[in-house]
Amino acid sequence: MKTTTIIKQGDISHLPELSAAIVLNGVIYSITAKNLTLYVLNQNLQVVKQVDIPEGQDCEYLINHLNINGYPHLVLFPKTQTNNTLSFLIKLPTKFNRDFLVFSTQGAADFFRLLSYNEDITTSGALNLKGMFFLPEKAIFVQENKASLALLSADMDEITEFVQGHAAGIPFPVIKKTSKDPNAAVKGMWNFHNNYFLLLETPEGKYQIKVYSDLELTKKTAQHSLPVDNKQATFLHIYEKDNDTYVGLTILKNSEKQFLGMLEITI
Repeated sequence: MKTTTIIKQGDISHLPELSAAIVLNGVIYSITAKNLTLYVLNQNLQVVKQVDIPEGQDCEYLINHLNINGYPHLVLFPKTQTNNTLSFLIKLPTKFNRDFLVFSTQGAADFFRLLSYNEDITTSGALNLKGMFFLPEKAIFVQENKASLALLSADMDEITEFVQGHAAGIPFPVIKKTSKDPNAAVKGMWNFHNNYFLLLETPEGKYQIKVYSDLELTKKTAQHSLPVDNKQATFLHIYEKDNDTYVGLTILKNSEKQFLGMLEITI
């Protein structure tokens, strides 16, 4: 087993507890685990913008980005269902508009209700999403069950309309199931350049990153240990590639502090 290198670890304890962070054009966009807020960070982990989202639920959200009509947006989608589940679309500043524009939609609540009745998707009657990533033609949501993952594949054009609140109905995804160790916990999943990265916590409290070349997670190309020095790793984002080396982010936490860890994964 190879070892993923944490090439840089930055203390972000000056921020509220984070649930996710991504890098886009050299800028770090991070979201809080409670009282949903977007913190925009520079490479020195200094806050350059704080965007409050007052309608945000007290639950953790997933984050990703997409272009709509040529303009970059962030998509914030809840991991679990709450009493009034909302998703959010944030239009990033452009040369025509310097503000962060936040839009909320209630479609996520209907999405959760529809899928929670399907036993092929969830064995508990509740959704527990651990990943959301966008392929050229598909949007993938990763549902964790005790002994399996349900990979929910929806049409990307339909999801783009859905997160804007424009869709007439609820996207119903194609379901792909794959088995997993029932004693391991999924902490995150990401796609980059046709590779699928899965972050797992073992029953012993250790962390692994498994890399697959197919969405069904049957063709494993690498398996790495992730040494975290008595911390918890809670998210995974891959954003850069140089030959066979990938660069990513994870959020590391202990009882006192939290850190952004920059990862180097060689396949």
